[in-house]
Amino acid sequence: MLAFITLLLGGGIFYSFYTQALDRRLAVPVSIAVFIVFGLSLFPTAKRLFNDSIILSFDFISITITDRHQSVTIDWADVTDWKIEKDNNNYLLIIKTPNLKKKVDLQWLEKTPPEIEALIQQVTSRSYQ
Repeated sequence: MLAFITLLLGGGIFYSFYTQALDRRLAVPVSIAVFIVFGLSLFPTAKRLFNDSIILSFDFISITITDRHQSVTIDWADVTDWKIEKDNNNYLLIIKTPNLKKKVDLQWLEKTPPEIEALIQQVTSRSYQ
């Protein structure tokens, strides 16, 4: 919403600048302020892209969890239980093996928790065949 308002204001200033409906001395500082607000509205998205986020990849043999430059690979044959739980406002993927219990925060992933659950169910049902 903030980006839309910023684009609307920026477009109006751009139009008035070239039609000379606004004094040029006022148009430049206002334009700079609008583009700063626009940049700040994009900051949360950019921060999310450059953040050390969790990467979850799996196939029919194993699941690999990369979290802050550390990777853990778990074979599906070793997994005794897995589930997705809601903890406060976050969804967690909990994977249990005889030697390990790994919790993964799913908020940084592109897919929703139900989509991830459906994919894991497909993979685990095929991996045991």
